[in-house]
Amino acid sequence: MIDTTHQQATRAKVLVALLLVYLVWGSIFLAIKVVVEEGAPPLWAMSVRFVCASVIMGGLLAARGGVRRLHVSARELRGTVVMGLLLLCFGNGLTSLGILGGVSSGGAALLVASTPMWIALFRTLDGDRPSVLALVGIALGAVGLVHLMSSGQLDVETAFPLIGSLIVLVSALSWSAGSYLQPRMSLPKDNLVGVTYQLLVAGIGLGIGALLRGEEVTLDFTPLAWLAVAFLAVLGSLVAFTAYSWLLGNAPISLVSTQAYVNPLVAVALGWLVFSEPVTPAMLLGSSLILASVLVLLYTERSARLRRVVATPPSLAPRP
Repeated sequence: MIDTTHQQATRAKVLVALLLVYLVWGSIFLAIKVVVEEGAPPLWAMSVRFVCASVIMGGLLAARGGVRRLHVSARELRGTVVMGLLLLCFGNGLTSLGILGGVSSGGAALLVASTPMWIALFRTLDGDRPSVLALVGIALGAVGLVHLMSSGQLDVETAFPLIGSLIVLVSALSWSAGSYLQPRMSLPKDNLVGVTYQLLVAGIGLGIGALLRGEEVTLDFTPLAWLAVAFLAVLGSLVAFTAYSWLLGNAPISLVSTQAYVNPLVAVALGWLVFSEPVTPAMLLGSSLILASVLVLLYTERSARLRRVVATPPSLAPRP
């Protein structure tokens, strides 16, 4: 007999984690914009963000479970270093450099939205080819995001300078590789411990990057910049990244990758809600296509799960 109660609880957790990633990471565009406009060194500010988040998380874990809770094996530490570099250091840091290289925020959103397609390619090369319906969902999301961004009068000639665009594409590839590899890596069984070390690795890596770029190493940020950094550290890193990391090990990768499509949609919605920015028919069409892509992927994964349940012999089914 299948444990439907456990399945329902897992689906509820996946939904809550997805909503956290959608909403929080959709709103961090505003916080990053504040950090940049307030004059804080971009890579150094992101380094401070991740180090602070790591210290807070590590302190909470040690307070609740003792310092021993933070112990990891050498193999697990190697896995967390790789994930911290791929997901947070290169994934976030290179995107910032691409924007500094002239890529517009809308252009960066379009380039980063290649993530689900990179992941689909990795799955195909690994022999786990996505279904036709899943590919349709990915395509719907891509078309929807193009409509959403183009409705903001995105100027292709100025939004995609060659070097900056290549840097952002590499960051999307790095994030995709990390997202695909994480379930296959040797990581701490305690997801929170793994997140703590990944945040620390990202903070150190971005700090080194800031030094190499000649950024000013200072904590003399404006109060508003500090508020934005605190928001990024607590909600963007501690809450949303923890949820994302958990999702990578507990939800289908094609569903998790939809955050690349939904986050810009949330950013547009916040712009309308907070700054009264206009919403055009093209934006509504793009938003509808993005939502349709998520629904298609949800249906695809639900159908695949039902097929696996039906195909499971009674002798192998979980006992009540």
